[in-house]
Amino acid sequence: FPAFTYSFCNGKTFHYKKSRSETGLLADWILKSSGARRTPSPIFSFTVLGPKSEAIISCKNTTTFGGDSTFDYFERANATFIMLGCGWRNCTQFHKYEEQAKVPYRYFKVFSGKADFGDGMKETQCKMFVRDLDIGVKNDFSTAENALRKKNKILSVNFCKGAVEAVRASDLAPVCHQLL
Repeated sequence: FPAFTYSFCNGKTFHYKKSRSETGLLADWILKSSGARRTPSPIFSFTVLGPKSEAIISCKNTTTFGGDSTFDYFERANATFIMLGCGWRNCTQFHKYEEQAKVPYRYFKVFSGKADFGDGMKETQCKMFVRDLDIGVKNDFSTAENALRKKNKILSVNFCKGAVEAVRASDLAPVCHQLL
């Protein structure tokens, strides 16, 4: 479950148990469950539980979306990405494919700050492939979303007053690679 804390990019400290998710309440609620843990990333952490937790937690995340990242693990494990009450523009996995494609509108930036991953508050760094705001590029993943819908690769069900939608990594990745 995403438990992202973008505020680390603006100098706020990160604590693996105390920092609240900035991407919804579900990750915080699950973290309080028996056996749930949080991955050690001050920006893109996840709350995990279950048999693959240790594999996810052990991702090195040399860069946030790179070959040893949590996002790369999700692709290799053919994870299903589920959007609960938000659109595909909020699917962070898209950025993994932008980093792989080395798109010209993004560049690597290092964010530094203090974080506690269970061994005390220490200085840490996080290297992310960020969008170049000076050139005015906006995220628009609608072309990929439309291609997936055309191929019937997005499962959608109505739930309460919204929709829950899902796509497999094995369907998302090739569409993104082709478009990028």
